[in-house]
Amino acid sequence: IDFSYLALGFIIIMLPYFVWAQITQGFFLKPFLLVTQGIIVGGEPEPYYYYFINFFKVYHFLILVALLFQFIKITISLKNKSLKNIKEKHFFEIFLFLWIILFFIYFIILPHKELRYILPLAPPLFLLSSIGIDFILDLKIKIIKFLSYMLFIIILIISIYPSLQRISLPIINLDKSAE
Repeated sequence: IDFSYLALGFIIIMLPYFVWAQITQGFFLKPFLLVTQGIIVGGEPEPYYYYFINFFKVYHFLILVALLFQFIKITISLKNKSLKNIKEKHFFEIFLFLWIILFFIYFIILPHKELRYILPLAPPLFLLSSIGIDFILDLKIKIIKFLSYMLFIIILIISIYPSLQRISLPIINLDKSAE
């Protein structure tokens, strides 16, 4: 991949914003620097590990399992090939991992944290998870393939079970209210 095209695309997209920010703010990076100072809304700032603790309130556990499979895939590739081949073959995955890591570094620094701030992580998380699931399901070792299928089925059943309990309840609650 030629990085000059990526740099040119970034400059073309961001140049109007940088010009606007330079004219209105006096320094084109000022809005980014002001965000790191943060505005604390209602109380103490959240701890730096806030997003790690609350990650599963937004994303499913299966994503973390699939990311682990993806990490195993890259580790196996690193073991078997040279670093140059890894960069060429797994550039997309490395880019997505960097997206996630840089995102966490930036948002951990901010004093005001909300769960909705980790929603932009959905594209790289889902893409990496799908690559990890594909890697495990395409393995040639039959016992590992069987166990991975069983793991996914068990996790999906466990995640669907609370919804199935709600379906068995009546749609309209006929109990008398306290009013």
